[in-house]
Amino acid sequence: MNSFIETILKKSIIEISAETGLGKTEVITATEAFSPEILVSIGITGMFQGYFMIQGTETNVFGLMKKMIIASGLTLEIADKKEIFTEAFKEFANQMSGRLIMKLSEDDINCNITPPTIISGDNINMELSGLPIYINLKAVFPDEEIHIEIGIKKS
Repeated sequence: MNSFIETILKKSIIEISAETGLGKTEVITATEAFSPEILVSIGITGMFQGYFMIQGTETNVFGLMKKMIIASGLTLEIADKKEIFTEAFKEFANQMSGRLIMKLSEDDINCNITPPTIISGDNINMELSGLPIYINLKAVFPDEEIHIEIGIKKS
């Protein structure tokens, strides 16, 4: 099941990156420990229960969100860019987790997602590796990288 979900997730990351103008993306298995400054967490419910997380440094995450917003044709002439980048990050995570859930449903694995939660600050640590199905990926873009983790168990 791990390799099945990992394949779907990698394909979804590359598709969404292309669709949102983020450029060439390489998705690899993450092996090193990572201490994020910002993460978005989305719960998974249904036939599987667990979490989907995207995390990174604020510089990398906000850099990617800026590129995504500019690629969509919007301008960034607003006072609080941090707020718009945070909202874009939540939407980016919704797209990725939603695509994963949609692809799983094509194989009669019915799950839902919860609204995204943003956590930011120093020393963030959420441990998913203890769940039976655990995937830890790194998406490398031309100038940034983010980490994607999923940890689930069968209901």
